[in-house]
Amino acid sequence: MLKDRRKKILINPKFQIKFVGFFITFFLLNFLITVGVISFSFKKFAEMGISLNLAPDSVFFEFLRNQQNELLLLILISTIISTAVAFIGGLYLSHKVAGPILNICTQLDSSKGKKGAPTITVREDDFFQELPESINKFISQKKKSNVKKAG
Repeated sequence: MLKDRRKKILINPKFQIKFVGFFITFFLLNFLITVGVISFSFKKFAEMGISLNLAPDSVFFEFLRNQQNELLLLILISTIISTAVAFIGGLYLSHKVAGPILNICTQLDSSKGKKGAPTITVREDDFFQELPESINKFISQKKKSNVKKAG
């Protein structure tokens, strides 16, 4: 049953889309800022060429255009790669966060109407290993206090 859930890409779409969206937004914003800085810098270089009275068709201006275009292409490629890695990493991390919570909710929901309380568990490699421990302690204490009240 747990293996089937692990294959599902979005186990909590609202949370996971926001989580991954944060990373992607960060990389895209970083890309836009970098493009702005590069454009500003190359504009300053072009202004220096103009102040030196270089002809508009000078090899200097052609060199600047070529360098700027190459640099922007490299930045675009690195941003695409970084964004893809952030997307995959964000999905992985969001599974490690959302998975245990979904697992605990499923275990609690499946015990409704049944006698006794379940022992809550999560996968070994999930985050929040302390959460089921706390829930199980709480359930155990509630059982003990209910037994004392009944007796």
